[in-house]
Amino acid sequence: MNHKDLPFREGDPAAVTTPPEPMSMPAFIGFVLLGDMVLMGVILSAVFMDWPGILWIIFGSMTAFILVIFRVAVQCIWNRMTAFWPAQPHLPDAESRRLQSFRIGLMSLAFSVNVTKDDDHLHLELALLFRLFGAKSMSLPWSSLEHRGAKHVRFKKTDMWGPAWAFEQPGDQSP
Repeated sequence: MNHKDLPFREGDPAAVTTPPEPMSMPAFIGFVLLGDMVLMGVILSAVFMDWPGILWIIFGSMTAFILVIFRVAVQCIWNRMTAFWPAQPHLPDAESRRLQSFRIGLMSLAFSVNVTKDDDHLHLELALLFRLFGAKSMSLPWSSLEHRGAKHVRFKKTDMWGPAWAFEQPGDQSP
């Protein structure tokens, strides 16, 4: 019997684990291509074997494929990234704007991010459609952001582009 077989105890330093890294874009694209091949196999089988209700089979399998891919993208890319910076409460004087455009790595989030910034954090929350698929919010501490330009920052080896106002720390602005 080793320590992994013992029950988990709250506050046990041995039980603390780091969140998994986000799925790499090549791995995600490979997953999508594999799923696409399976979907094409179902569609071709339905067409050539003259299955009854062929249009419903095609429509249903394509819809299921899109929903599964969307859920996998949220869980394996976005939520794994947010696990490093869980959402924190906003300070009362926080500035917010809705449906802003960001690009994080190769992931484009056009008009999909609600942004709130206060003295401590840059808070990012995805739009309602993403949240329905389980997307979590994240709060990036200003100290974790390395400025690369007015519209470009880097955090934990990840590049992020967005509106210039979002990357201006509130305490750094001069009146």
